[in-house]
Amino acid sequence: HLDLASQEILESAVQAYPGTVLLVSHDRALLEAVTTQVWVVEGGEVHIHAYGYTEYRRRCAEAPGQEKKSATKSKPASQASKSKTNRSSNSSREIEAKRQALETEIEMLEQKIQDIEKALGTASEAGDAATISDLGIEHQQAQDALAAQYAEWNTLSAT
Repeated sequence: HLDLASQEILESAVQAYPGTVLLVSHDRALLEAVTTQVWVVEGGEVHIHAYGYTEYRRRCAEAPGQEKKSATKSKPASQASKSKTNRSSNSSREIEAKRQALETEIEMLEQKIQDIEKALGTASEAGDAATISDLGIEHQQAQDALAAQYAEWNTLSAT
């Protein structure tokens, strides 16, 4: 939960760093700006995609479910993971549907926060203290809502 200036500094630092960075984040804008590979961990396997997050999302949108087939597998699933996958039930489908809905809500909240931060920058440049105050409150409320959505998503993902 960084302010806009800190986010930009982090993005610049990651881009300028000559080594490898393993970045785990819910901040889609940061991921889209700095990633060169996407590693998806699912079902006891790691799928490595040799392109950035923007391209990964585009491909997922074009052909849902096909990304796993085109990715490089770096670790085979254990027998326990395979048997869990084979025992899918209605409750696991319901959990997945809830998780997908939460991801959509998270994405919308992240976009809202970015929009508020842009408006805060504009208001700051204009010296509009009242708008800055109102936007600050709205920003905090959106951050709190986002944190609650992340917590719920994490709970669902752990099941």
